[in-house]
Amino acid sequence: MKIKTLSLQNFMGYQQRVEVDFTGRGVVGIVGGNEAGKSSILEAIKFALYGKSRANREVDLINSQAEGPMVVELVVSLGKEDLHITRGRTAKNKPILRASGASGSSSKVSRYIQKKLRLEYADFVGLSYFQQGDIHQFMSSDKRAYFERWTSKLGVWALYEKEALSMRTDLQGQIEEALQQIDQMEGEAEKEEQVADAIKDIEARLAVHEKQMQSLQSKIERHKRELEDLTPDTSKDAREQALTLVRDKKRQAQRLRRQVDDLEQEREGTLQGVCPLLEIPCEPLRCKSVEQSERLTQKIQEAREALKTSKKELLDAEEKQRALSQENSFEASKRLLDALKGLQSELRVVRDQYKADHRRLAAGEARLKRIQSYKDRLAVLRGELPSLEKQLSHWAFLAFACSKRGIPSTLLGRELSDVQDRCNWILSCLESKKKILFRPFRVLSEYEKHCPRCGAGSWRSKKCVDCGMERPHKIAHDLTVSVVEGGSVRPFSNESGGAKVLLSFAVRLACGMFLANMTGVKMESIFLDEVFAMLDADNRQRLLTLVVDKLASSFGLEQQFVVSHHQDIVRAIDSLLVVKKHQGRSVAVWE
Repeated sequence: MKIKTLSLQNFMGYQQRVEVDFTGRGVVGIVGGNEAGKSSILEAIKFALYGKSRANREVDLINSQAEGPMVVELVVSLGKEDLHITRGRTAKNKPILRASGASGSSSKVSRYIQKKLRLEYADFVGLSYFQQGDIHQFMSSDKRAYFERWTSKLGVWALYEKEALSMRTDLQGQIEEALQQIDQMEGEAEKEEQVADAIKDIEARLAVHEKQMQSLQSKIERHKRELEDLTPDTSKDAREQALTLVRDKKRQAQRLRRQVDDLEQEREGTLQGVCPLLEIPCEPLRCKSVEQSERLTQKIQEAREALKTSKKELLDAEEKQRALSQENSFEASKRLLDALKGLQSELRVVRDQYKADHRRLAAGEARLKRIQSYKDRLAVLRGELPSLEKQLSHWAFLAFACSKRGIPSTLLGRELSDVQDRCNWILSCLESKKKILFRPFRVLSEYEKHCPRCGAGSWRSKKCVDCGMERPHKIAHDLTVSVVEGGSVRPFSNESGGAKVLLSFAVRLACGMFLANMTGVKMESIFLDEVFAMLDADNRQRLLTLVVDKLASSFGLEQQFVVSHHQDIVRAIDSLLVVKKHQGRSVAVWE
């Protein structure tokens, strides 16, 4: 990507339209006083490419005296084709975004631009856009994420690891499920003898129930035959008349008995001459009692004869009533029916018990079949377990090999070694005695709890019990950059401000070259915004010489934008874009 032309209006300090043509210019020096608008040129390029800038809001980029839309137009060369980009805000503060060859919504056009550039914003600002104040910010960022994203086919290994972990998890679940089934089935198989004994008991009870039902059925049939043989019932009226006659004869006999008793008592009182009113003996009455006593005796004899006759009639009535009772089948049939109902009820109970035992027998036989199928399944599961465990070990090893500390770590270490060599070569060009040391991860003092190869958690003599792998230390997957000087290694954060600028420049430039190799996108432009401010004269000259003389020849950087106000930089660069303030407005002209 090379910048061909830039046009901006109402952007930051630029109110009037400014057009700059960078065609055919290699090293471009953008010079001018403080707050003249030098950095705004680079900000406009970044804004046009990615829609991002140092402002918190896009509306803050609009010139305070703007009377029309804020527009930035950029033409970049992408090999054999040019990409025209127009980005900004209308006078009504509506977004503007157009690109040659793209149409549709702003998000769609933005995706089209990213696809054409083939360079993400994070990579652009991290490796191509060097800004004063954050020259070494890249050094404190997560560089491992950059390298993991850039390293060839590293993402494929992450997919392999994910697939291997998924397979390992599935196999672990299958093994656990198989073990649970084995435990359950073994428990069921142990109950086979109990189930067989229970079936025998049920069969014995069924035989008893069958005999009981046969016996009851025989009794019921006999009672039914007895009911059929009974004589027809005597009329209910005859039975009631016989019963009434017995009651009448009993009452009659009782009345005659009382009458005899009364007459005998009266005769006794008459013989003694007792006055019936005063109830005391009376001599005159005694003289007359003989004749009366004879009459009473005659009445007593008549009453006794009547009583005797009544008793005989009562006996006859009772005999007739008994005969009538013996002649009818009502009581017998009632007794037989009650007995029959009892037998039928008992038969139903026995039949219910018989059916319940039949169901228990069927359930027991079904369970016995299941137990047999469990035993067959047990044999299959026991046969599958070794194969599943072997597959689990295989996928666990693949997951370990595809993890960050496996093959990707080896690939990353090889790429980091190349980047490290580039960094140190750049530092040698800057005549620095310091070198850069990349470490892809840190080894911790703690040991891993589980074997990274097979996943087992049992260790013996620092070796895995299952696969024999040496127990590894835990590692922290963070890439660290250290500085080596005179055989001593120290953190980058311990360096001085000027040293950090040179070291950061070397690392970012080498990483940019690495990115170009990995993505196939040639790194043609670099943007340096006041990166020389913290350097002394000697280091500034060395860095300037590298930028002006060697970036194009040794690294293929055909276009470098250098923003600075130092006079020695102004004298060393041929193409100077002078930025100045005119009536409060920024203007830029070639010198």
